[in-house]
Amino acid sequence: MLINIGVKDKNDEIFDIIENLIVVKKENGNYEIMRIYIDDENMYRVGSKSIKLVYGKSKKDEVNTETLFLKKSDKIFKISYNNISIKKKNGDIAIYSIKEEENGIMLGEDSLNITNGNKIVTVSNEDASIEIITF
Repeated sequence: MLINIGVKDKNDEIFDIIENLIVVKKENGNYEIMRIYIDDENMYRVGSKSIKLVYGKSKKDEVNTETLFLKKSDKIFKISYNNISIKKKNGDIAIYSIKEEENGIMLGEDSLNITNGNKIVTVSNEDASIEIITF
C-alpha cells in the first residue's frame, strides 16, 4: 500500500524526518514541525497542531505554545524527537522541549540554555532554583 501525505507547498522542502516528526523548511525560510500518527482506523494522519519556527519578532511579546520566534542570526542546531536546539549568534545553545498531545505537538514548558562562561550551572523555574559550581 502506498500512502501520500501532503505536508508542504510547492516551493517548501523536507528539512528532516525524525521518528514520527517531519520538519519542513518553508519557502520564506521559516520551519514547521509536524507529527505523523496512526489513528484508531489504522490510517496515517498529520496532527492538527504543529510547531512553527519563525524568524522575526512576535506581536506584543506574544507567547504561544505553537510558535517559537527566532532572531535572524539564530540557526537550527538540531531537532530531535523531543527537543529543538537553536544556536545563538554568541555560540550559546537554547534547547526547547517538544510536548506531544493527542492532536499534534506543542512547545513544552521546559527550556535549557547552554552558555560559555564561569563554570556555574543554574537551573530555575518559577518555584525554585539551584546553582552548581564546577571546578
